[in-house]
Amino acid sequence: MQLVELALSRLHRPTRCLRRVDCVRRGVASRDLSAFLLEMRRLEEYKEEEHLHLLGEVLDLAHGTLEEQTAATLEAIGERVPRIYRPVLRARAPFGDGPELVGVPHFLILDRDDYVIREVAYVLHADETHNPDWLRRLEAYAWLYEANTLRPPAGLQYVNVDGEVHDVAYQGPAKVLDELRQVYEVGTNGLAKYEPVGEVRCRLCRFREHCFAKALADKDPAVLPAVDLSLARRLRELGIRSYTELPAAFTAKTLAAVERPFGTRMRRVGRKAKVILDQVSAFESGRTIRRKKPELPAGDRYVLFDVLGLPEQVHASGRVYVWGIETSPLGADSYRSSVAGPGAKGGREAWFGFLRNAAAVLKKQGDLPFFHWSRFDKDRLLEYASRWGDRDGIADRVARNLFDLRLAARDAVAIPDTSYSICTVEQHAGFRRTRSQQESDEDIARYIRAVETKDEALRSELLDRVIERNREDLAANRAVLGWLRGLADTAES
Repeated sequence: MQLVELALSRLHRPTRCLRRVDCVRRGVASRDLSAFLLEMRRLEEYKEEEHLHLLGEVLDLAHGTLEEQTAATLEAIGERVPRIYRPVLRARAPFGDGPELVGVPHFLILDRDDYVIREVAYVLHADETHNPDWLRRLEAYAWLYEANTLRPPAGLQYVNVDGEVHDVAYQGPAKVLDELRQVYEVGTNGLAKYEPVGEVRCRLCRFREHCFAKALADKDPAVLPAVDLSLARRLRELGIRSYTELPAAFTAKTLAAVERPFGTRMRRVGRKAKVILDQVSAFESGRTIRRKKPELPAGDRYVLFDVLGLPEQVHASGRVYVWGIETSPLGADSYRSSVAGPGAKGGREAWFGFLRNAAAVLKKQGDLPFFHWSRFDKDRLLEYASRWGDRDGIADRVARNLFDLRLAARDAVAIPDTSYSICTVEQHAGFRRTRSQQESDEDIARYIRAVETKDEALRSELLDRVIERNREDLAANRAVLGWLRGLADTAES
């Protein structure tokens, strides 16, 4: 018997990976869920309970044996019960030896003559790019519903983190049945194909210590920051098992010509080839290798920009909880922040608070460079401008002045580390935090929980810590900027 939710969770959370399914099959020891992920689970449960209360009277089928729940579900569907909570749907899968699939959607909502299947998801969006596992869940439930009633459901919906109900077009069960087949085959026979690790995809996985440690010991090319998943698979097809083999197998020119799948087409490695070979040298020597002179905007006047939200590799809501900026030179009023309160209204108010802060800086100092770290900040800026509006074009001006320090660091130096995260690069710049990344992430998760549950006492207690995390991120960016400028000043012309 196979629970759809468990199978899809093993495959997708925190990111899609069949290694995790195989680790469960082999009984590999895993670390306990972090306090951060436990908070996320509690948030999801809270949102489900909140929506349950909003619906009013429901038939609750969350208790009893599986057989009792299944029979009660089919009876309730036959009797057209208006709202059913935690129904149970079962059917034999059309693959392998026909394992039984069991799905437990959050709600069945009667709509005229048939039922809409509704899930409560702690996400802002669910599509093929963002949080596709929620789509797969709904597709699995639709298939199970049709297998039991001989008709498709009236519709598929998810309720997002802001309580908005979104319809999902049902394209049939092909994608989810293929994913469940893969989980079944790996869970039964083991992993048949190479599955690369990755710093981002593995960061929060319970089996990271097992998989990533082995990849580092094997010198798997996938541990190099510039080698993405598609390229790692292509290199394996070409017989490359260790990054130490790359310099003998390729020149920068021949590696640049290697093609690998990129979406629906093929793409050459291109300019990343020289970056990859330099990273091999850094890993082999254990030293930071200066690649070229950093190209940075000149001047002592600039703005540092940082947003705090959930890490993207988590079941992320897409919501920003802190918008922080800091001007240079430092002064008593250099730091400005805008913090989100409860619900969509809180997120909207925080956004407009940020626009006011940015407008004040632009009015006083003009169009200065806004230094930030990684595309996460820019993506959230553009997303919020699209969602809530851009008064007086302030977000557009900020976007045009953004300068990504991560890209500058990646181009300037090759480091003997698996990631160009700020928490990694800042160490090479000599910056030391007062609290660890994990501790700060957990503070953010607890703060979000306090906001979502309107726990004012807990929110007040954690607010200073969240602000301090934002300020430390900005201070780290300042340190890395100074380090890069130092490299530029000492670089050979």
